[in-house]
Amino acid sequence: MENQLTQESVKQFFDDARENSDDERTFVADLEIGTRLDFNELPDNVRQAYNFYKQNVEDADFGSVAVYNIPIDTVPVYAVTVVTDGDDGYLEIYSQTDEEITCGKNDWEVIYWSDRATTRADLF
Repeated sequence: MENQLTQESVKQFFDDARENSDDERTFVADLEIGTRLDFNELPDNVRQAYNFYKQNVEDADFGSVAVYNIPIDTVPVYAVTVVTDGDDGYLEIYSQTDEEITCGKNDWEVIYWSDRATTRADLF
């Protein structure tokens, strides 16, 4: 049941994945345990997040963006993942009902969790 997931449990899942990865590219590759999704299948907030990073990172030719459906404690969430050519990346995590769960910037060692506006502002 989706209500079993908390923001803290979602953060912990991604913090653990980040801690167990060697670098940014490995971290994103580890996320591919989920299912990569087609753009046309995305809910509105997830699609908007994808478009934001597609325009500002991928189309600007300094990284890539993908969306995955990842099970956390058997509850699927949408994870918008961004890898830049630098040392950092970005995550936006949404529920299956299209609600923001948490967002963050990740570097070589840690994810700095915040909200969507703060995370996106950090890109610039």
